Amino acid sequence: MSAIPALLGAAVTETVPAPRRLAAGLDVVDFGEAEGRAMRLFRCQPGAEIPAHELARPALLYVMDGELIQNDHRLRMGSVSALVNRTAAEQLRSERGCLFLLVHELEGR
Repeated sequence: MSAIPALLGAAVTETVPAPRRLAAGLDVVDFGEAEGRAMRLFRCQPGAEIPAHELARPALLYVMDGELIQNDHRLRMGSVSALVNRTAAEQLRSERGCLFLLVHELEGR
């Protein structure tokens, strides 16, 4: 079952976690954790920014739809980017809105 319908407002089944609001214009679906990694799907409304935080472990993101801006570099649908042990504050934002998948290592692993 895909989480995309849930993010777009379709009915949510028991197999798909409900999205939760992280910040204004920013929702996330937590798909779960396995072997020290987590997978999350983010939906950014136009103008959304990722709240300030530090990355303790590497992460990979894949832009599924729209456009995400990382350090003034535009990532479009199909783009993949690595975030490696650095502060992500003010590095990720979306002017037009986007949907992206993030896979990251959990702290303490």
